[in-house]
Amino acid sequence: MSATTSKPLHLYTYQTPNGIPVAAYLEELKAAYPGVVDYEVTTIDLYKGVQKEAWFKKINPAGQIPALVDYTRTRPGDDDKKDSESQGFAIFDGAAILFYLVQNYDKESRFSFDPVREMEEHSEMVQWVLFTSTGFAPRFGECRHYHVVAPGKGSEYVVNRNAESLRNFFSILDTRLTNREYLVGRGKGKYSLADIRTWPFVKYHQAAGIESLDEYPNLKVWLEKCSGRAASKSGSEVGKI
Repeated sequence: MSATTSKPLHLYTYQTPNGIPVAAYLEELKAAYPGVVDYEVTTIDLYKGVQKEAWFKKINPAGQIPALVDYTRTRPGDDDKKDSESQGFAIFDGAAILFYLVQNYDKESRFSFDPVREMEEHSEMVQWVLFTSTGFAPRFGECRHYHVVAPGKGSEYVVNRNAESLRNFFSILDTRLTNREYLVGRGKGKYSLADIRTWPFVKYHQAAGIESLDEYPNLKVWLEKCSGRAASKSGSEVGKI
């Protein structure tokens, strides 16, 4: 543990679509493994530039949220330090944190799939997490930027191209959810990292210029199911100012 907290994990985040997945997963883990998983939260005010301060960039060199410190582990090179001197093991990038938590804190694969016994499902879960992290999320960010942060600043071509691409991502997800409850798993699927990583972006669809989900009925039902889970709903409020 750190010298300042008795809890094993410390989350640095802000209430954004990129920050919510880790908080939602931590809340799900707390509910699934009572007494095993617990964490502290430090809210990083992005609008005040806290994420670019030197102390935070020691945790995440990229100066972005979310970031997580696990005080049950030490950084390479810290092995010879006393517990009180160890700064813990830091993980940054939303997807990387989710995969770290799966490996170390979801021992019964409640929200994932065993990579040996359920190899295909595990692979599909990774694929959909990366679908969001490398495609959907960046496009969402571009659309939100021109819709909320800098309206009228982008060329018509750029704005329209981003909007068309984002709608294509929504259509892909809606098609995937045909006759399914969740993105991955046999039958109708089960709630996993694939869903946790993705639904917060869909929840904030209006901020990216998609006013309604009526065009995506499967996605609309899925969002209500995911965001309505008690633990995940609680996680979506973490980091709020």
